[in-house]
Amino acid sequence: MNICSPLIPAVLALALVAVAALITFSPGPAPSVPVTPVPTLRPDTPGTLTITSVPPGAEVWLDTDPGPSATTPAVLTLSPITHPVLLRLAGYRDYATSVTVPPGENVTLAAAMEPER
Repeated sequence: MNICSPLIPAVLALALVAVAALITFSPGPAPSVPVTPVPTLRPDTPGTLTITSVPPGAEVWLDTDPGPSATTPAVLTLSPITHPVLLRLAGYRDYATSVTVPPGENVTLAAAMEPER
């Protein structure tokens, strides 16, 4: 049996106390840290909606517009709100959904059109 092993933790504790007594802290000015401002988007910053469909060529109807806004594939710049979206293509069922466009962001909508029966 090693008689020194129970003394090791006590010796380490005393050494730590001795080192801590040597360290002094004095109040002073806080160190200066450069801060880079993060640009913020205004809540009304437009976003984009990228729309694709399989097959391509579907009419894109947005919001309550009286006619189609585009044909797929399309990239549209939109206000940052929730938009009802309707895709129409002859021989296929209408595809209806709604999409929320966050300010300044791009949202992707990929629609698989189902053939009419």
